[in-house]
Amino acid sequence: MRKRMRTILALGLLLISFVSSPRRATAEEKETVEEQLLLRVLREELSYLDDNRSVRARIADLKNANPNVRAMTAYLLAQLGRKAKSAVRALTVALKGRNADVRAMAAYGLAGIGPDARSAVPLLLEAVRDRAPMVRAYAAVALAAVRPPAKVALPPLLEALKDEEECVRAWAARALGGFGAEAGPALTPLIAALSDPSEQVRHDAAYAFRGIGPTGREAALPLARLVKNKDEERDTRRNAIHALGAIGPAAKGAVPALLDALQDPDNNVRRDAAEALGGIGTGAKSAVPALLEGLKKESDLGRGVLIEALGKIGPEAIAAVPALLDILNEKDEDARLTAALALARISPRHKAQAIAELRKLLKHDSVYVWTKAASALLCLSPVDRQEATDLLHFGLKEKTTRLWAAWALRENGPEAKALVPVLLALWKEEHQEENVCDAVAEALKRIDPAAAKEAEVP
Repeated sequence: MRKRMRTILALGLLLISFVSSPRRATAEEKETVEEQLLLRVLREELSYLDDNRSVRARIADLKNANPNVRAMTAYLLAQLGRKAKSAVRALTVALKGRNADVRAMAAYGLAGIGPDARSAVPLLLEAVRDRAPMVRAYAAVALAAVRPPAKVALPPLLEALKDEEECVRAWAARALGGFGAEAGPALTPLIAALSDPSEQVRHDAAYAFRGIGPTGREAALPLARLVKNKDEERDTRRNAIHALGAIGPAAKGAVPALLDALQDPDNNVRRDAAEALGGIGTGAKSAVPALLEGLKKESDLGRGVLIEALGKIGPEAIAAVPALLDILNEKDEDARLTAALALARISPRHKAQAIAELRKLLKHDSVYVWTKAASALLCLSPVDRQEATDLLHFGLKEKTTRLWAAWALRENGPEAKALVPVLLALWKEEHQEENVCDAVAEALKRIDPAAAKEAEVP
């Protein structure tokens, strides 16, 4: 045990060197090689501590004389998420401490706990104005995670967006995006942040519009300019592309920029552009020829995104029907699944054929295939709704399949309301895996926004 604790303390010193200059996360939240190594070792140690140290013991560690121990403890509590809610009071005390590293990690710990840390909001509002930049940055992130009312959080975050330190401006922008449609008063400053001299700020301002969604329609053209600018950092452009897809039909003026991105040498940028065109829907009908041309060139993964985009464009993509019918005859089940769903959306004449294909895929061995097929039938075929609901209910209850089932339900709406009780139960389960929680949260917000809001789904 002592050896493991020495390892954690050593890693704590390394962690502090990271938090002293908060890193800019990429569009895919990828870490550097050094961070991957650090976090992998930390996760191994955390797994050990999960079985051998209680949250109460870690709360006691927050009083340790060594500030590195206190900072590292706050970090570890953040990784436990809602399971660490009993540590809120101790973290709040740490947030008032003299050591800046400890204050920063205390804010991070509160962010990890989320809405259960709402009692810390008054101190977080003060911490956004802390003398140490890293404390201001982490406090901004914590405000977005804890989710006080927007009218309480937005004013200090908007002030932070004007901070002289770029890391504070960047993380304030990202935090504002966490308020979604309620971030309306922040639109004009966030649009201005898309032209900030700092690449880090532009990156996170673009990321914010991914969370704000359709409310951010005024940002469509500024985001399109970021996409078109080949001198801009790749991940900033990718954030802007994702944001345009999240804005949806109101971003149709950005279609030319997305068509340009569809020819980008980077395959991730091309896939993102196709996905965003699908998010715009019918307004992206001018992209149909380019999407069809892409079907001849892309790998299986890229091809699937192109097919999905054509399906979301809907009847305006009728020219894609021959290609989709050909794909239905392929051996690749994933391709057939995606093509069947697209065909049903595009051509009423071929809907019955597409539904018949989806019914076959319900019996497939691949959990990805049968959960997606069930999700599609739930939406497309009232006759199959009960069977599809029963299958997805089974998928959500089984630990080995619940991630896939929740992931598939992100494409559904009110037709899946019968599954809301089991989704809510998964959301409230304290020991739930983080990736399952994320998928469940997205599904709930799409299927029953009122229930999601009542359950404090961020």
